[in-house]
Amino acid sequence: MVASDPETIAEVAQILGMQLQFVPAASPDEIEGAFSLMIRERADALSVFPSPILFAAYGRIARIAADRKLPAIYAAREGAEAGGLISYGANLPDLARNAAYVDKFSNGLNSRTCLCSNRRSSS
Repeated sequence: MVASDPETIAEVAQILGMQLQFVPAASPDEIEGAFSLMIRERADALSVFPSPILFAAYGRIARIAADRKLPAIYAAREGAEAGGLISYGANLPDLARNAAYVDKFSNGLNSRTCLCSNRRSSS
């Protein structure tokens, strides 16, 4: 089960004995205010939901969360790479690269003559 709507997430949290508070930040300008509210409400942790508007601010969010000793989980790995505690989800640049390959293949690129891979070397 993937819970993506706030009501389902809140129900699951209640079953687990947790209380959630959704703190919106619709733009990078609202990040500081959101953190101030979380601190005032004595939040124990932070979950950063997917947001194309806030994606570029993951580094800033990770720094503020660390400064305020708030463990943070991110929906994209770039959040953890920026200093967040952990992430779940896909690598967004890889998704975009793969989408470009899908487009090329659907427009006639021959897969037998294409050397394309996004696998990273383990060394």
